[in-house]
Amino acid sequence: MKKLKIKYIYLGIIAIVNASCSAPTKKVQPIPEKYCENEIRLFSISDSLTSIIIDYNIEPDSIMKAIGDKLQKDLCWKVLDFGLDINNMKPIHVKLHKKCLDGTIRCSGSYPEVSILLNQQGLLMIENDIISIDSVKFWIYENFPNNYEYDLKEISIMWTMETPKDSIEKTFINVVDGYLMNYEELSIELFSKNICKLSEMQVDSLKNRLPFNIQLGMGLVLIPPPPPPPPPLPILIEE
Repeated sequence: MKKLKIKYIYLGIIAIVNASCSAPTKKVQPIPEKYCENEIRLFSISDSLTSIIIDYNIEPDSIMKAIGDKLQKDLCWKVLDFGLDINNMKPIHVKLHKKCLDGTIRCSGSYPEVSILLNQQGLLMIENDIISIDSVKFWIYENFPNNYEYDLKEISIMWTMETPKDSIEKTFINVVDGYLMNYEELSIELFSKNICKLSEMQVDSLKNRLPFNIQLGMGLVLIPPPPPPPPPLPILIEE
């Protein structure tokens, strides 16, 4: 009787194991893409360009050396295009222009740029205005490009070695979103359609009208990061 009982328990365990193995496994759902294919085409890189992961918390010279090693190119006095890898999104098309002290005098023009500076606390200053990172997209939508007073045509982003990675990447994403807000308005104006409904040729025409220009703000000239906000005033308590 005891052996029979053990036999039934053994058979029950086998049945449970078989049932668990044959049960359908739950499919992992892909993370929904924030941007449609046309939007990605506006800010991301072509297949001919390389995408690079940057260690933001090292010196600018070390960052540029790492980029040069990855691209296998001398960076001096060249404007190089590549993709900046950002968590959970397609690489962002960025530019790097390295100016070197090689004793040669060069005349090189550049577009007037919007400067975005991030300090060690992740506080952000854009064109002398301290704003939240989440407000960058709205600033760009309202003020960029500016063809009237300054003819602003590119955006430069600079950070310190101590700036949190999340703040830097969030800034890049906000710049992308600001550009896309302008592209959307331009798409409605030119084609009476949303970006996601345009043909590839129409998307390319948007890029011709408003080139996507983000530059990594690294080089010989270092712009000081924005100051931290002033400390709160002391509260006087009357006795």
